[in-house]
Amino acid sequence: MGLKNTELCSNRTKLFLSEILACVVAFGTNMGLGKISEVSGMSHAALITTARSYLRPETVHAANDAVSNATAALSAFKLFNIREELHSSSDGQRFETQINTFNSRYSPKNLSVNRG
Repeated sequence: MGLKNTELCSNRTKLFLSEILACVVAFGTNMGLGKISEVSGMSHAALITTARSYLRPETVHAANDAVSNATAALSAFKLFNIREELHSSSDGQRFETQINTFNSRYSPKNLSVNRG
């Protein structure tokens, strides 16, 4: 599986991996590419190019599948079976949404005035 650019790759592997990681963190934490560019010192334009070239739906889906399959192969994975049914856990974190979505709403439970 490996990441394949939509254009030819250059020999900047170390910087390339840092840019990929910065993009993943930017999207995963809802910081966005602009903010991660400010705090990392990386070029905003380079991060946009990296995100568009490498973090396409098909590459993200393949990466998610690889992580899920590797997790399922761990011996500890079976510890989450309760009465032969697989269970999981969620920590209940909420993040403010940057755009309105169908599932985002205000939550009085969290005393939140923002949608998330």
